[in-house]
Amino acid sequence: MVELKYAAKPFFTMDDDEIDAFSAAILFKISVITGWQMPDNELHESELINQIKKVFEEKYGRVNIQEVEYAFRHHLQPDWGKFFNLSMLSDVLDPYLSKRAEISQLEERIKSKPKELPAATEKLTDDEILDYTRKAYQATNNPLLIPKGVWRIVKTRIEFSEAERAEIRRLASLRVKQLFAKNPVDYKNENEQEWIDRVSKQLAVEKYFKLKK
Repeated sequence: MVELKYAAKPFFTMDDDEIDAFSAAILFKISVITGWQMPDNELHESELINQIKKVFEEKYGRVNIQEVEYAFRHHLQPDWGKFFNLSMLSDVLDPYLSKRAEISQLEERIKSKPKELPAATEKLTDDEILDYTRKAYQATNNPLLIPKGVWRIVKTRIEFSEAERAEIRRLASLRVKQLFAKNPVDYKNENEQEWIDRVSKQLAVEKYFKLKK
């Protein structure tokens, strides 16, 4: 457990792009471990990822993704239920962190050599961010859950033709119009062009994933 604390970058040290990738990956990984069904509603999925971010910002900033996986894999839970349960994050992570604190105190008492342990403060690499995002996308098959910041990475790795860019923009416009028509109350204060720009980037990343399997 001590090694896990240093095995990956903790949430509080991440930038916005890394937080987006982390939150999407958490949704995917926990759902795989627990058997929870992924939401089939795009707004529900997007808001669930936002709530995961808030939970980690408020309570679990010093936890990394490997610790979350470990805590859920080793939590004795006879029935996880059917759908993702935000309250279960506390049920699983609070006992884990309590145990981790005990071990950390023991680590201090025995005067271990912390310099020999990796600091785990290095920035996630672009490849790691892409890997997290790809896995989350493959689990949901929903491009609208792709963090918009991932386009910053992808655009340096592929160049779409003018025709391809136009088609991506056309599909994004159609997708946004459908979203706005389907959920007029939720989107009444949203800027349609900003959403088209955002969805265009998400669809471009999706196309990259399909081309670079």
